[in-house]
Amino acid sequence: MYHNINSGRLRHYVEVFVPSNDTDDYGQPVGNVLVFDARAEVKTVSGSKVQDYNTTTTSTIITVLMWYDERAEDKQVLVYNGVEYEVNHVKPDELMKSMILTCEVIKK
Repeated sequence: MYHNINSGRLRHYVEVFVPSNDTDDYGQPVGNVLVFDARAEVKTVSGSKVQDYNTTTTSTIITVLMWYDERAEDKQVLVYNGVEYEVNHVKPDELMKSMILTCEVIKK
């Protein structure tokens, strides 16, 4: 399946980070390290859609459509509009042109 990305569809800005346990020269935690940023289309998944997958959730789930980037992986942190989400699933299309990330809110 090829995702249809038209001009103007990728209107949202997202940043993808990897959690880090490293410290700086002064012993302070570095926190999350930026892996890449991208333009994307972000949609909130409704509760009925989540029920279709036979899962129960009390948090917000989003899907993020963007151009394919091989650096995207599960367990990374995606930041959109100041809200942090954990990447649960990365699904590229067959041609490796685009991908959909499924993310769950971890910190508002």
